Order: sequence, then C-alpha cells, then structure tokens
Amino acid sequence: MDKQQLLQNSKKLEKICWIYFLIVKSDIIYIWKSEDVIKRLSNHPHSFERYYYLPFEKELLDEAENYYIMKYNPILNNRINKLQWYLSRKELKDKYWLWKIFLKKYNKKINIIKFKKESYYNEDDILSIKIN
Repeated sequence: MDKQQLLQNSKKLEKICWIYFLIVKSDIIYIWKSEDVIKRLSNHPHSFERYYYLPFEKELLDEAENYYIMKYNPILNNRINKLQWYLSRKELKDKYWLWKIFLKKYNKKINIIKFKKESYYNEDDILSIKIN
C-alpha cells in the first residue's frame, strides 16, 4: 500500500464510550464505564486475567452500566450510578421528612430496586402517593 492509499483509507479517531468487564477465571469481578478503555485498562487498580468491552453512546452509558452491574453483580462493584427517578435511602431521608411513613405504610406502592445492601426508591411513586 502506498502513502496515498494509506491516507485515503485512514479513519479519524472517534471518541467512543465503553462499558468494560474485568474477568478472573470464570467470574466477572468488575464492571465500569470509560471514554478511553485502553488507557483505563492499562492503568487499572484491580488485577484481572481477561477483559471484555462494549461500545455505547455517551447518553446511555450510566443506564447501560447500571444494567450490567445489576445483572452480573460483580464482587468489586459496591454501588450503582445515580438512577434517574430513583432515590437512595439517604437521599429519601434528606429530601422527605416523612420518609419513614413512606417506607412503613406505602412500601408496596413504591417501585424499589435493590442492589447489594442498598435500596433505591422511585420518586415518582412517592410523589403520587396520597397520604391518608
């Protein structure tokens, strides 16, 4: 291939976002997101044997990362990203002074996502509750 062909067939470097999976033996031990997956993997603080990564549009990155973390429950992931429309127990407590009433009396009406030791409460469900 001559220089002209090489230049014509070259591609611009695109900024692509990724979800990556760190693997040890047959376990997915860690899932995270990155805009520069090669740089991130080469400087990663966790030891791993293999990796896998998937491209995502930047605006879908947090949602995709949460999905895979909740699906595979990797041992090194201790939290998920802020879920749109969901509040952690601490956020619920800080935002609503009646939070204990919500949890005790209306728990069955609130959509809850559980991940490890944390629960996330749907704020729209909380706001739609009519307190008797």
